[in-house]
Amino acid sequence: MTLDIYNHDHNLQKSIQKIEKSPIFQVNKDLLLEYKDDCATGWGGAKLGAARIAKHMGSIRIYMEMKPELDWSMISKADVKFLLNRIIQDPKKNKWAEYDYASSLRKFITWMRKEKGYPENYPDHDRLNKTISLLKYPEEVAGIKPCRPNGLPAAEDIPTYQEIRYICDAAIHPRDKAFVEGAAELGPRVGGWGSRQIKHIIFDNLGARITMTDKTMNNEPVRLITSSSYLRQWLDLHPFSGNPEAPVWIDLQKIKSGHQQVMSHSAILRMFDRLKERHNKNAEITGKPVITKKITPHRFRYFAQTRDEKDGVPRSVMCRQRGWSEQSRQPERYARIANTRVDEYYADMDMLKRSFITRSMTLSIIKDYVLYLLKLIIKTNIYNTW
Repeated sequence: MTLDIYNHDHNLQKSIQKIEKSPIFQVNKDLLLEYKDDCATGWGGAKLGAARIAKHMGSIRIYMEMKPELDWSMISKADVKFLLNRIIQDPKKNKWAEYDYASSLRKFITWMRKEKGYPENYPDHDRLNKTISLLKYPEEVAGIKPCRPNGLPAAEDIPTYQEIRYICDAAIHPRDKAFVEGAAELGPRVGGWGSRQIKHIIFDNLGARITMTDKTMNNEPVRLITSSSYLRQWLDLHPFSGNPEAPVWIDLQKIKSGHQQVMSHSAILRMFDRLKERHNKNAEITGKPVITKKITPHRFRYFAQTRDEKDGVPRSVMCRQRGWSEQSRQPERYARIANTRVDEYYADMDMLKRSFITRSMTLSIIKDYVLYLLKLIIKTNIYNTW
């Protein structure tokens, strides 16, 4: 069983409690809770995990609270447009939020129509009920076309090698040191890296082999080389090293009570913030540059992939280490950020240009020197004849 650093089950229960306390109509609450049960069992569609269900329920609850007087069995195309515009106009919602909210709305209404149909007092309900089995999406949401944003940051927002080293050097505790050094080398998803147990790590002559499970990896091995020594040092000091089921990244605050609790995602983010703050405080004394960029575990993933692109690591190795299939487009997307081929081309052109200029200058100097010698010889011969 994979450890949950996000507390998805707890978040789902909190989402249910928010629905129960919401001022929306009871009929809408019942509809949303029924939707939750069908998502959990896979009724009428793919089975969803607690994280996805909580996200969908949270989005639909917010939609329902935008129009608390609306019976959602009567929702129309005009209502859908109104709700989408409210999300788009919200300055707190970014492109990813717009995508998630639009997807959730289309998915929920599609489920509702397939399960409940259109009520008798809905305009043109006879015709619409006949189209349910014929159309992929009901008419009122057929115009929703969620546009998945480009998930990659600008190249300027990705931490540089020096900034990564500053963060790693700021780590004092062996646990923190092993976590950030491993993240910098491997570039893992935080959900997979943060949920590792002691049984998932095997040391060998090369370094360490980690059995990884995350969004796309299912008990697949990845390799650590340069950072394996930090991981070994931490596991030698690990208070529960004798228990193979213990989390590698334990919550140090819970050790005194004897709990072998994994660090939560929020605790991991706080650790990165703490390391950045520690470096910046020391930078004021040492005169080193402060870090102004946002530093998160996922930014380490961006760094590792762009670094491997620039270093010419084989595509198959990058895909294995990052959990991508051989057909994945992800390496090419990261390569666009790294800009390696363009840089290499212009570097080669610049080298050729410099080489040409150097050779031209050398030939010019030789030419001038030869002419000088010839003039000297001629002048000497003329003098000797006299």
